[in-house]
Amino acid sequence: MKGSESLFRYPGVVKIKRGVKTRRGVETGEPAVVVSVKQKKDISCLGVGEIIPPTFNGVATDVVEEGPIKALNDVESPPSDPNVKKWYRPAFGGLSIGHMDVTAGTLGCIIKIGNDRFILSNKHVLGNCNEGKIGDPVYQPGPYDGKCAKKHLLSYYRAGCKLQYVNSPSQCAISNRIVNHLNLLAEHLGRQTRFRAVVEFPINFTDWAYAGPVSEEEAINHIAYIGPVHHVMLTPPYVGMPFKYTGRTSGFKTGIVTAIDVSIRVEMGNNHDAIFDDQIEFQPCALGGDRGSVMLVNSNDIADNIIFGLLFAGSGQFGYACKASRVWSEAGIDWPGCMLAK
Repeated sequence: MKGSESLFRYPGVVKIKRGVKTRRGVETGEPAVVVSVKQKKDISCLGVGEIIPPTFNGVATDVVEEGPIKALNDVESPPSDPNVKKWYRPAFGGLSIGHMDVTAGTLGCIIKIGNDRFILSNKHVLGNCNEGKIGDPVYQPGPYDGKCAKKHLLSYYRAGCKLQYVNSPSQCAISNRIVNHLNLLAEHLGRQTRFRAVVEFPINFTDWAYAGPVSEEEAINHIAYIGPVHHVMLTPPYVGMPFKYTGRTSGFKTGIVTAIDVSIRVEMGNNHDAIFDDQIEFQPCALGGDRGSVMLVNSNDIADNIIFGLLFAGSGQFGYACKASRVWSEAGIDWPGCMLAK
């Protein structure tokens, strides 16, 4: 939502979306900017500058409690289907997978860039957020579910998005030049204070990475309990659209899209938070370890296995995915090809 990052300055805010105002648990039908917080507090307990304004861009706000939104790193829950954490060759979508320094996530699907085939998942699954290096080993099953043995080595981290965290160092040359001058002045005056240029709330739109290349003997175009993938949705999903996916922890799962233009603050681990805009919200919520699953339109016709999202985060109430059309554009993916929604 345009300009929504300003609301993340208020303590505890984790999500902003368009919706309707609710009073005593009943929707009023009145349009509202719904602001979700980790914990809702009585206004008497809030200090100056901590109270969310009653309106945003001329629309009434409605504050609700959701809890923290996390990058689904926790894999303590056993998989609903133990088979997804087993070793398979060729590997396929829905299985446990992970960078050598993470626990486990989900192998999303096979993609092609040029003539090469790769494995698609999240950056925090295949690339350990921004910590991984190109060429780092990727294991199937993920390290939490299996040993980092030669047999389990499937491929190598190849490329991914750059995750930008809250209060990231600024890349603006002018800002950094000004800060350098201020620090020189402070040093000259004998002051201990030092300045640094940061971007308070940089915006992310995706969390993707790919590993490989892989041969057909190593990984195939198939998702457990779903089948092969054929297309990617070029247009955004719609509210109420049915979905399906197979994740490392949930196994095969279905539900509906509940919002399509959501801004969220996600706990990425290692005390890093990141703001994501234009995200897909869905229910029921995803589980830890489902991260990296591709989300598809739920249809009984296998020819309609159409990807629309890449799952990466969740709270106790909702799951979140970035739009596949953005991932395909950023990563330069050639296949599966894009198509208009039906």
